[in-house]
Formats: sequence, C-alpha cells, structure tokens
Amino acid sequence: MKGDLVTLVPETADGFRATVRVLRSLGSSLAKPREAIHALNIVLRSQSALSFVQVGRCFFTPTEPIVELGKGLEMWRGSFQTVTLGWKPFANVDVVQKRLR
Repeated sequence: MKGDLVTLVPETADGFRATVRVLRSLGSSLAKPREAIHALNIVLRSQSALSFVQVGRCFFTPTEPIVELGKGLEMWRGSFQTVTLGWKPFANVDVVQKRLR
C-alpha cells in the first residue's frame, strides 16, 4: 500500500516482516493536543507575568524574602510552571532559586 513502511529482516535472522500503517495518521492526531498544551502554557505564563517578575521561563515573587549573598548578589525564590502531555495532561510546577545582580 502507498505510504506503508515495510521492514525486512535477513533470512539468517529469526526474521519477520512488519508493515506500519499508523504513521500517516499519527502526525495529524497529535497536532491538536500539542496546540492545546501550547495554548495552556501561554495562558499560564501570561497570568503569571501580570503579578510576578519574569526571568527567562521562571517567575519570581518580589514579596518573598530575598537572600543577600554579598558583593551585590541576591537570591530570589520563584517557580517554573508548564503543562505537559503524558498519558494524560500534567501541570508541572517547580520551585526555583536564582542568583541576581
């Protein structure tokens, strides 16, 4: 069939023949969940950007205690958040600490 992927194993092996027909539809079926996950990540970041200080993909709370490290350096506490797709959608929130000048 056109578009099939066929794999042949040499006869000296315990060989088998496999035809994969899922590949063509797999790409299109994953596009919509990826777009939805991307949209959720944008919404999460935009809401956080209104209330927190953004450095890269992390958000820091200026009201949290800032640790003075000396020589003009400070350590800020914040978070990194993202939505990912595993066997179901997951919201991942990690605590981060960043050294700032």
